[in-house]
Amino acid sequence: MEHKWIRFKDGKFGPMYIGDEINYFGTVLNQETPDEVLIDIGVYRLIQFSMDTPYTMITGPTYRLDGTGKALVYEEFEVYQHTIEDVKRNKTQELFSNRAAYLQNKFHFNGKTYDLRFRNLSYLAILSTLINNDRYPENFVWTTVDNEAISINKNEALDLIEQTAVFISDLEQKLIIMRQNLDALTDITEIANFDVTIT
Repeated sequence: MEHKWIRFKDGKFGPMYIGDEINYFGTVLNQETPDEVLIDIGVYRLIQFSMDTPYTMITGPTYRLDGTGKALVYEEFEVYQHTIEDVKRNKTQELFSNRAAYLQNKFHFNGKTYDLRFRNLSYLAILSTLINNDRYPENFVWTTVDNEAISINKNEALDLIEQTAVFISDLEQKLIIMRQNLDALTDITEIANFDVTIT
């Protein structure tokens, strides 16, 4: 990360500069420049805000002089520091979003990709009921995620429903394991870094 600098003169903060080395009106400034030189010309090293645990910014930034005679200014924000419950809840929602994306894009049947989100699963449930009652619809068409209409006969529909059931079962087993592993964590940083990518 490149260093930041901030103008401070006559009790007022001014523009910010970015770079490990900057040229301030003919004076080259870097991390080796003595504090007294920086203070004299009114350019201070900016210590950027950092927090190890998850947070949400509320207001800021504000700036605070080091106060010990060093050419340092601290960047500060008012933040809401997330609790473990916040982070775990957010991570769980991220997992649910990934599940929806997985259902939408990862099911393949006869070389085509189909969306298996709730609405389409409901259609398949209706189709299964029709098959069980020997009322399979004529000219049944199922649409791929690429909006390609594919004609599916009764035998193919039975295979489609069976493979859908296996796909959903496998996905749910993955989710059960991931949620168990997530729930077992007690360190907020580990929870925040927990990978909820579904593969």
